[in-house]
Amino acid sequence: MPQTFGEFKKLLKLYLDDNLLTVIPAFIKNLVSLMDLSFAINKIKDIEDDALGPLVNLSMLDLHQNLLQTYSSVPSSSKLDQILLAYNQLTHIENLERASNITVLDLHNNKLDKLPESVCSLYNMKTLTISNNNLSDIDPKISLIDSLVRIAIEGNPLRSIKPAMRNAGANELKEFLKMRLGDEDIAKEDKK
Repeated sequence: MPQTFGEFKKLLKLYLDDNLLTVIPAFIKNLVSLMDLSFAINKIKDIEDDALGPLVNLSMLDLHQNLLQTYSSVPSSSKLDQILLAYNQLTHIENLERASNITVLDLHNNKLDKLPESVCSLYNMKTLTISNNNLSDIDPKISLIDSLVRIAIEGNPLRSIKPAMRNAGANELKEFLKMRLGDEDIAKEDKK
């Protein structure tokens, strides 16, 4: 990817899908006006120097179908609405709290065996897609996200969730998970 891309400071949308790219270069952080960024369907394994962190105007980030094993370069954008990370090889995610206003988090078809705790503090999230990972449990605090209306969990080796609940609607699943919470967990969240 030519380094001259880093000079386009007023660029609003950048789609670099299907280009066999292996890294998101550090100079991407200079594109502070970006609203939409897609590196989908590449071979990306690395994001240099937290290159996405400074993208404060980003509203959509699409990194699906790459080779990422960890993801921590979450844009610090209150405008960020969607993070699409499906079809990677993710085993670890961090810094989701940087994007506290996201409404869509797509993590399906990865290798996650645990969701980061910060997922439970994404209070504007409407859609959480975590199908086909290695999750054996889901944090019941997810049930406290009032805005969450769509949860896809099928294809995980969930041991603590009845098979009938795995394909239930979001409200039914949230009610089931809420029964596993203690009164103090619910009270803490009500205060927030």
